[in-house]
Amino acid sequence: MSVAVETVLDVSSMGQQAQDVYSSAPEAFKADIHLAFRSPAKTYSLSDLGIDQQKRKAPCNFGVAEPFSFLSKAGVDTLLKELTSETVQKNCKFSTDRTPCCLRGTSDHSPFIRDLWSSPEVTDIVSAVVGIPLQLGYKYEIAHTNVQVDSPDDSDTPVDNWHYDSIPFVAVSLLTPTDGMTGGETVLQKGDGSEMSVGFPQAGYLLVLQGQHVRHLAKRAVSPHGRITMVTGYIPADPLLSDQTVLRVSKMMSDLPTLFHQWAQYRLERFGKQAQLISQSFEEKHKETGQLADMEEVKAWCNTMIQYLQVTIAEVDKAPIAKYSDTE
Repeated sequence: MSVAVETVLDVSSMGQQAQDVYSSAPEAFKADIHLAFRSPAKTYSLSDLGIDQQKRKAPCNFGVAEPFSFLSKAGVDTLLKELTSETVQKNCKFSTDRTPCCLRGTSDHSPFIRDLWSSPEVTDIVSAVVGIPLQLGYKYEIAHTNVQVDSPDDSDTPVDNWHYDSIPFVAVSLLTPTDGMTGGETVLQKGDGSEMSVGFPQAGYLLVLQGQHVRHLAKRAVSPHGRITMVTGYIPADPLLSDQTVLRVSKMMSDLPTLFHQWAQYRLERFGKQAQLISQSFEEKHKETGQLADMEEVKAWCNTMIQYLQVTIAEVDKAPIAKYSDTE
């Protein structure tokens, strides 16, 4: 089944002001107009959630931030307008049994979406919430958009059952109104097996989660407006920090040649930065202390980078998976 965004986003039912937004010329991203950031009221570390950072090999101790104000109404309206554009609808729609309708690769077809998520203002917001510098993942993980159409007979079925994410950090923004909506919460599993729910107060709010290390599910929302969420993935900006990104779910909902091209670019660029930083550290130590490189340390770094390249190859060769599992 393929579902267009217009199925959920009925522009004709909106007021005249909103309709004018959707019929206007393309808009340039401006942080002072399209963002409405307010710091999250509460953040939880992995330790707060009873999750062992070292055991999980997580890059930092951040767990989740309660949804916080992120986009202004103008920001939400413009993103929805971009999602309904002819070029995005033509080039970005994917459908699987697991995900009846999603939009991927939108940043290649919408300058506004590209400029919003690549802006230093947005990167700084998400980095500050997490507590370490972050950078965007590969392009298909920028502004991945899920479109949910409710069915009366499956309202108790999670949109996504228990899983870990394929990329270390995610920023999830709700783009549809919450009035009349029930459900839609993200449920987190703590280290002791107990659960904690977080939900969106209104459109334009952002949920930031270290989803690769916090097991979670997404409850189905029942809403007269449908439900559209935009998800952007992040990795640590420091190439020496752990990045356990995998591809197996992405393969189900991507053009594979494009996906593999993006994957190769991102992985090899990060590998090059790793090698450069390690080499520089040995040289700086030699200049400061006169000490030559410790070959055991060199071998340990080489083994780490070999494993990184092995994962890079393996993720291309492995078959896609239809459902998340605890190991993904």
